[in-house]
This record gives sequence, structure tokens and C-alpha cells, in this order.
Amino acid sequence: MLAAWRGPLVAQMDRLDRWVQGRFVAEPAPTDEVVPASRYLDREFLRDAIERARLAAASAATEVEGQDVDLRIAVSRFTRHYSCVSLAALTALANGVGIDVSAERCRYVIRANLPFIAVLDDEEPLRCAERPTAWPVHGREVATLRELREFV
Repeated sequence: MLAAWRGPLVAQMDRLDRWVQGRFVAEPAPTDEVVPASRYLDREFLRDAIERARLAAASAATEVEGQDVDLRIAVSRFTRHYSCVSLAALTALANGVGIDVSAERCRYVIRANLPFIAVLDDEEPLRCAERPTAWPVHGREVATLRELREFV
């Protein structure tokens, strides 16, 4: 059973426009390629993922034959999409919810060879007395926003 706070997070992020819309899902589709975030802490896996993104960009680009895609572009694109965890964490914080976004709790849905969408596996995020939430969160409560931010 999915934690009830995921639905409001998806809805809130979808309202934040095209740069945030669709960057978090409550649960990946059965056909999605899903990778634990902790894999990105492994240098070889990270290098391979960046190279995979670069090759995908090169095959999709209409370039002059023999030219290679600049690796900096692939890294920039990869990093921009990798930020979806930060977007989810900040959206939740703005709503008085503290989600554990440690690598062990994060997964990425790979689309177009990029970690484009986040899935977070925190079953009991924190609530905050200083910023009550309307989200269905029933986890522990901290007193201040500072404590909530420090947790995240």
C-alpha cells in the first residue's frame, strides 16, 4: 500500500509548471526502468549513465557526420534531470512535510536514458507543528521548521 502523502505531492508538483510537472510519481509503471539512487554513488555506474545519456543525445541529434556531442552537454542535461529529488523535497517542505530523501530512500525512473522522474520510499515523513500540513501525513512531528529542514 502506498503512503497517502504521495498523491498530494504529485498533484502539487504538477501544478508548478512544465519544469516540475511529472518529475515525481507515486509509483513507477510496471514497464518503467527503475534504478535505486544509491547506484549513482558508484563512479563507474555514474560514468556509464552519463555516457548512456550522451549516446542517446548523439543519436537523436541532427549533427554533421563525424562530430561528437560535447560531454559537458550530456552532464548538464543529466544533472538537470537528476534534480527531481530536490524538487520533491522542497515542494514537500513548503507544505510542512519532511521527506527522507537519502539515497537509500530514492529511486529513479529512467526515460530517454535519463533519471527523469523520482520515486521516494519514505513511509512516514515528518510533520511540523510550526507549519501544519493538509497532506495525510501521520508520522512523527517536530516543533520547528528548522528541525524539519535539518531532517530533510
